[in-house]
Amino acid sequence: MQDRDLMRLFMRTSSMARCKPWRAEGDLIRKPSGMGHVLDLVHKEDGLSQQEIAARLEIRPQSVSEALTRLEERGLIRKETDAQDRRVTRIYITPEGIAHRVELAKLRTAHAEAFFAVLTEEEKAAFAALLRKLNDASSDQKEGTT
Repeated sequence: MQDRDLMRLFMRTSSMARCKPWRAEGDLIRKPSGMGHVLDLVHKEDGLSQQEIAARLEIRPQSVSEALTRLEERGLIRKETDAQDRRVTRIYITPEGIAHRVELAKLRTAHAEAFFAVLTEEEKAAFAALLRKLNDASSDQKEGTT
């Protein structure tokens, strides 16, 4: 198999792995748009600024702003002006956001179980080893150590 064919297959599989549960669920986050990652991060580190969220997730501040607007519209986060620096807005998860995150985690778990159900435990272990090898090689290339 040629590398480009392998990459196409990998990208198709990756896309299917990311998108299927979101399409099937009504009002939950319908597609991977970064909103789930933003919500997860705000849950772990309540009170971050938009810039801190963008830096930690390595995404554009504009993308964070769009995700925060949608999350706020759904009542999953709230924004507060920083008491010490009025130019900074802090982001906090709401009780609704915590409940939504729990539901999202259940969806992710169910989808992962269904997606990988066709693999044996040995195949899962081999797949994980190959993914780690690719991730390590990519990290080395990104850091310029190869």
